[in-house]
Amino acid sequence: MILKFQSWLLTIGLAIAILWRGGKSLDATWGLVALTFAVIALQWWQDRKKKTVPTASNWLTWCTYLFMGLSILSWVLSSTKNYGFDEILQTVSLGLLFLWATRYLQQSTIKKTIIKTLQIATLVACVVGILVYVGQPINRMVGTFFDWRFHTDYWPNAWAEYLLLV
Repeated sequence: MILKFQSWLLTIGLAIAILWRGGKSLDATWGLVALTFAVIALQWWQDRKKKTVPTASNWLTWCTYLFMGLSILSWVLSSTKNYGFDEILQTVSLGLLFLWATRYLQQSTIKKTIIKTLQIATLVACVVGILVYVGQPINRMVGTFFDWRFHTDYWPNAWAEYLLLV
């Protein structure tokens, strides 16, 4: 029951992140942090009485922790400060969600739900992107990766990377 609720949280969070300014805004970052906290806290609550819990490969787990740790260290020690606190929150949140998914998302129905959500949200973002492309003075496709409050805030590179990832 809890796993199904967690997967629905993840699915809704994924759709919102794609469709709400491409997950780039500060409110989307805090939403991601809240989502991660909810998923991890629910898992801890469910696993607290179990003697054994699923594990990911040690190599994958340590590489993910190393990446998160080096990102935090880079932010702390950087003199240029081109990697901000919101990027740290995103990196750590996504790293923890990744580790959770590698341990607990083994059910094919949950994977299918997430993939279907990804497909639908991407198609909706493409339709919005076509409307923005036709109606705005920019010469690149941006999908939903823009901030409608500010006419200069478009992220075409992030949109292109997202499409390649999908």
